[in-house]
Amino acid sequence: MSVNTRTTLHKILESQSQSKNKKPISARLRFYCMSVFFISGILMGAILLFQLPTGMEGQGVLIGEPSPRTLFSPFEIKYVNEKRTQSLRDQKSNEVLRVFEIDPLPQKEAREKLEHFFKFLEVYRAEAAEGKTPDLTKSPLKISDESAKHLIQTGSGDFQKNLQDFFDKSFSRGILDAAKKQELLQNGVREVTQMNAPGKEEKKVSVPLYLTSEAVKNEGAGEVFKKEREARTAAQEITAALVRANLKFNEAETQLRKVN
Repeated sequence: MSVNTRTTLHKILESQSQSKNKKPISARLRFYCMSVFFISGILMGAILLFQLPTGMEGQGVLIGEPSPRTLFSPFEIKYVNEKRTQSLRDQKSNEVLRVFEIDPLPQKEAREKLEHFFKFLEVYRAEAAEGKTPDLTKSPLKISDESAKHLIQTGSGDFQKNLQDFFDKSFSRGILDAAKKQELLQNGVREVTQMNAPGKEEKKVSVPLYLTSEAVKNEGAGEVFKKEREARTAAQEITAALVRANLKFNEAETQLRKVN
């Protein structure tokens, strides 16, 4: 046998040996791939199964038929009616009462001016007793000479105390500007929230029941001093000079309550 023949025969045997060795490797590779695919399928099924809510395992759902159990969506779908939502917000906002608060300054100023006025009357009375001629035009309050002379002759005494008590009660109750009261009523506002002094609870007040400075002068002062015409007239003139509205609209607090 020649050298060439031997070489050819050797290559043929070597090639057949390599082919036999390749077949088992290819078979094992396919086996591994199938195993990985099968295991992956099991894992994916387990994940989907255990993510369902309790009680859903094993419950089949047929297309076109009612579900025997409640199904849970993995996400939530919402439909918002913007116009209806805004309408409800506006309705809720309009239900919030307007907030008014008492301004302590008008009461403080009225008390100080009233005390100053009666001190002037005391000085006037003392000077008149000494034979001097005091000048009524220097009075800190512009009231009629008749009313001033009546108070000088009768003395301040109980009149000052009764008038001061009347002022305190009126201011504590709350005095609303007449124009503001009319505006509220014209706009259909019948009730407001009144914030009182620190430490006191707020309250709801009917707008028609609010006093105005004019009502305090005509009704309140006249009622307190109804027994004497001269005293009643003097009280009304002093009230007109000193009493003014002490309720003011708190817009910031009102808007804050509408938001909350």
